[in-house]
Amino acid sequence: VSFEDLHWHLNPNDGAGRHFKGDFNLANKYWSSYFRLTPVVTDMVDEYCKERNLGANTLALHYRGTDQYSIHNESTPVTIDEFLLVLEDFLFGHTDIKRVFAASDEEPFMVRLDEFCKAHGLEMFMHDHDRAKDGRQTYLSHPPEKNKIFAYEAIRDCYTLSRCHYCLSNFSALSAWSKVLNPELLSYRISSCKIQGTDRGGAFPHGWAPKYLGNRPEVQELLKRLQSEDWQLR
Repeated sequence: VSFEDLHWHLNPNDGAGRHFKGDFNLANKYWSSYFRLTPVVTDMVDEYCKERNLGANTLALHYRGTDQYSIHNESTPVTIDEFLLVLEDFLFGHTDIKRVFAASDEEPFMVRLDEFCKAHGLEMFMHDHDRAKDGRQTYLSHPPEKNKIFAYEAIRDCYTLSRCHYCLSNFSALSAWSKVLNPELLSYRISSCKIQGTDRGGAFPHGWAPKYLGNRPEVQELLKRLQSEDWQLR
């Protein structure tokens, strides 16, 4: 059976995956029935996680910066300061977290996060790859022959995120897909999904990732603003 035919048969009105209606277990069932990540990704990541004890007590983070500011019609952009404020609040409510795995195309975010983790006594890990240093979107400022490398790095990040216990991100399909790979992942987004197509709701999986609502009043107010234009509120 053609996966493409099955996709449109289940969802004849559009191709945004809304037929899953937030059911990550069903999405995982379809995904694993048709696709399998190659050992080039899985063997490397499995060994990486084993050596660093990533899994339980691990928070995965994914931060989108410059590119989300250029396509702000999809979501409310989140500054590094805002993300770190929400992260501190998340840690306040999840005292079991001992280490962090981070994914981002933003070098300034990684630098700030490293300082943050050291100040909070957390181990921090990340994969090595190219990151934006000058505010330009990385995927727009490289030669075409690097596309395959960038694709591998994105899939590697997504699979590693899925191996953690928690995941916190601003709006992103990449980090939302980590919950498709592992429906047991306790994944949360902190900013809005503005994408709304049919009456079935926002784009899957990123529009259906559970929203983080915060613990402290000032963070709850920040999150209320960041999530104010979410499709679920319309």
